[in-house]
Amino acid sequence: MQLRAWRDPATGDVRLTWIRRARIGGDAWLAEVPLGEEAEDYAVSILNGATVVRSVRASLPAFLYTAAQQAADFGVPPASLTWSVAQVSRAYGAGIPAQVIHTL
Repeated sequence: MQLRAWRDPATGDVRLTWIRRARIGGDAWLAEVPLGEEAEDYAVSILNGATVVRSVRASLPAFLYTAAQQAADFGVPPASLTWSVAQVSRAYGAGIPAQVIHTL
């Protein structure tokens, strides 16, 4: 997966987005790949070091990590963010997560 993150300077919210993997019928990064599942489902984790501080499920390839959630998880807006996302199949469960550290 290709993971991206950026902070909105006006709100402090961080938008996390990703391009899903193709499980069936392709693996191109230049175009939308076939879903190959009944529905989109992702497991998103926010980490502080090796500790998961927030886990959410998303039905779209995006998650808005609000300034309020960041304050609850870290006390202050983090300068960098470690996060992961795994595509979830109803038949097979979660796939191998992609993880990245983004400087915000």
